[in-house]
Amino acid sequence: MANVKSTPIDLKKKKSAHRVYDPFNHDLSYRFTDWYDSAACHGEPISTFFLVPGDTKIQLDKARKICKLCPVRRDCLAFAVENKIFSGIWAGTSPLQRRRLVAGKGS
Repeated sequence: MANVKSTPIDLKKKKSAHRVYDPFNHDLSYRFTDWYDSAACHGEPISTFFLVPGDTKIQLDKARKICKLCPVRRDCLAFAVENKIFSGIWAGTSPLQRRRLVAGKGS
């Protein structure tokens, strides 16, 4: 097994054109935003918002219910759109909804 070097997160680093937010790559830069401590999802398992094949609509609805009550939903959505995050549930939106926002087509 190769050694994996941990590097500090540079939040000012230029964003790539397409960024997949894989919860298993340990990119936790969203946790260093001003809004995350106030987020309704703070402390929830990351698997609640990053569904995998075989997960049910009940699991999707749980994520969206948490987002619906979130006081920083707009900040979360702005973060996901600005960083072109096309995986997971962010601010109650699907990856397809965010792709449309990035493309300027609304939701």
